[in-house]
Amino acid sequence: MLLLIARSMFAVYVAEISSLGDYEMKGKKFYILPGDEKIPSNDLEFMYFKEIITQCLLRHKAIQTEEHDYYADVCIFLDYSIEDASYVATRSVANWGPKSISSIETTSSGKTYVNYNYGVTGYTNQSYDVESYRRELSLYAFDAKSENPVILWETNVVSSGYSNDLQRVFPYMAQLAFGYMGESSKGKISVSIEDEDPDVLSMKQRLYLHNDVVVNPL
Repeated sequence: MLLLIARSMFAVYVAEISSLGDYEMKGKKFYILPGDEKIPSNDLEFMYFKEIITQCLLRHKAIQTEEHDYYADVCIFLDYSIEDASYVATRSVANWGPKSISSIETTSSGKTYVNYNYGVTGYTNQSYDVESYRRELSLYAFDAKSENPVILWETNVVSSGYSNDLQRVFPYMAQLAFGYMGESSKGKISVSIEDEDPDVLSMKQRLYLHNDVVVNPL
């Protein structure tokens, strides 16, 4: 779940990640294709996400190449999705009112005033809508030299939060996936990243400066 946790001057994002594999990407030639056959490789959103994943792999000292490269080592399928996961939640709200009589006063004119002790007299359940979206990023790396499908590693990141802008969230999810590309997480784990993470900010800046990719500077 991608949660925003306030901490004085910065925020922290938390997500769930699961990864399998034991493969060194350093020096390996790779290319990236859509994981969904319905998405063309020239789709603008895919190109944007592909560039982000490419930057992560280049930091692993891998070598970017093209699908038709006979010497390519790894073919990576990039899959991503977002879906509405909003729900109705319930919270208890305290009812405030008189609980007991503290004193009774009678004036010289004969009027009587009652003073009460106030406090919580009970609780009322209130329902409210919670806007939430489930975002997922999946990478499946296959041996590009094998005639049969041989998977080398896979990494999956799942987050939940109020933003339905996958382009905004994707760089953070990719950065969280970065440390586990080609490696095993040994089960599903919780990972976190600051919203001002320098690697993400640098990634956004490089994307913004690229003229051959349509990007959202976020």
